[in-house]
This record gives sequence, structure tokens and C-alpha cells, in this order.
Amino acid sequence: MVEACATMMARARIAGADVKKRGMLVPGRFDGADGQPTLVENPSVKQERDAWNSFRQFAEQLGIGPSARARLASLAVEGRDAVDELDGLGDLRAIGGAA
Repeated sequence: MVEACATMMARARIAGADVKKRGMLVPGRFDGADGQPTLVENPSVKQERDAWNSFRQFAEQLGIGPSARARLASLAVEGRDAVDELDGLGDLRAIGGAA
């Protein structure tokens, strides 16, 4: 899961660099009525947005986002085991043989 989170960050940064280089709009495949290429949204805009959304979701599951840290802090105050509360980690602990 950590690798997936890092991969999403890398993809977002690569797509962001393309947006910075080429801009939000790029020439499309078809010409407009005036013979000039029509402008369309740079595909990297969507790729960057999707990658950051995926990164945010992985970070939340890993407990490294602001809201995840707050949730983990509240678990500690309540005396609950964070492993049991985070999605899938309780299952992983059971598979590993720890009780």
C-alpha cells in the first residue's frame, strides 16, 4: 500500500510537470471552422487530478493524512487499538497470526 501511495504521488508530479510545460489546454486533433486547431483540456490535467485523489485515499488508509492522524489520536485517547480500526489492517494482523 505504501508503494501504491508513492506511485500515485509520482504519477501526479509527472502529470503536473506536463501541465506546467504545455499548459491546461493543448491543440486537439481537429481543426475549427477557422482552420486553426481547436484547444482541448490537456489529458495530464485529469491524470494529475486522479492520481492526487488516489494518493489522498491511500494516505488516509495509511494514517498519514491530517484527518487520519486526528482519527488515530482520538483512538489513542479512547484506548482502542488502531490496527483494528484502520481498513484492512485488522485482517492483515489476523493473517499474520497475531491476536
